[in-house]
Amino acid sequence: LAFAAAIPLLLLSGWVATLMAQQQRDLVRKAAVASATRVAERVASDIAAQLSVLNAQAASASLDRPDLAEFYAEAERLKRAHPLWETVELSNPAGVQVVNLLRSLDAELGPTADRKSFDAVVRTGRPVVGGIGPVGRISGKRLVALRVPVHRDGAIRYVLSVGLATNAVSSILRDAGAPEGWVGTIVDDEGNTIARTRAEAEELGHPANPALRAAIKHAPQGFYTGPALE
Repeated sequence: LAFAAAIPLLLLSGWVATLMAQQQRDLVRKAAVASATRVAERVASDIAAQLSVLNAQAASASLDRPDLAEFYAEAERLKRAHPLWETVELSNPAGVQVVNLLRSLDAELGPTADRKSFDAVVRTGRPVVGGIGPVGRISGKRLVALRVPVHRDGAIRYVLSVGLATNAVSSILRDAGAPEGWVGTIVDDEGNTIARTRAEAEELGHPANPALRAAIKHAPQGFYTGPALE
């Protein structure tokens, strides 16, 4: 009888412990979402600030005439002030580069490397953040393009671009304040890794794991279960 009388108390204790554990998990999840959101906002803010610099340069009087020598000098000054920039590129609406800081002004440059992001700017007339592009003929690297249109007389005269090296994007991610011990990853819209806080060299440019790609397609934020490199 004493044992039977204790059963409701044991059940109640078990239920309270389960409820407290669930509440603790919920608190941890909410804190994780808040941290991830804060990091994402800081990364987005950094990228937006760099796009603002590009938009200001797109309004330069040197592109009114145009005076490409003057523009080249201005772009060099900007690049020195932004160490994460691999290069600054100016292309005509057909996608042919007319300026690339990795070459002299009189060099034959050829087409821009990442046509997907370039065509999006020409089609929409709006700034675009590209994914990880193909290996550039001039840079010899896979860069992430930030692109803005250069409007004159109601039309797109040029597309102004900055090429960020993939390790530059990882640097932005690391500086965004992720909690210690976290592994942070940024993927582009095709599911390829463009930044990672760990194992950078092994993962950049490769597809993220299938569980992560499926989770991104499923919802704008949340949790998923799947394997990680670590």
